[in-house]
Amino acid sequence: MPSERTSLEISSKSNKRKNYEEQFGQQSDNSKSNSDPSGGGDDPMSQIILQDRRHRNLLASKKYRAKKQQMEREKNDFIQKLSNENQSLKRKLQEVEFENKSLKEIMNRLTTSSAASVLDNKVMMVRERLCRNGAVDN
Repeated sequence: MPSERTSLEISSKSNKRKNYEEQFGQQSDNSKSNSDPSGGGDDPMSQIILQDRRHRNLLASKKYRAKKQQMEREKNDFIQKLSNENQSLKRKLQEVEFENKSLKEIMNRLTTSSAASVLDNKVMMVRERLCRNGAVDN
């Protein structure tokens, strides 16, 4: 009986394996058809679907590249605009710094010359007083 039992076990395992392969094979076929809308077949409909998908992909790629190039151009234009504005502001800063320096020099000259003239005036007034009082000889 052991040989009988072994053959039953073998036949049972064989049936289970067949069922599993059939079931697994079907799932594998279903997953193929789900992931590949063309079905992977050679029929004309599959080829049309594949060509359509490739064409749509090509158009999407062209659109993406064009948009990317446009964004790059806009970015470069913006950078150029900011660079020009920066140069203009630097020139204005130099002009204002030069003007500020010139005004400071003028203020220094006026301050020193007016201080000197005030001192000269005071010295002259003191001399005049002294002369009137007869203390100083000219």
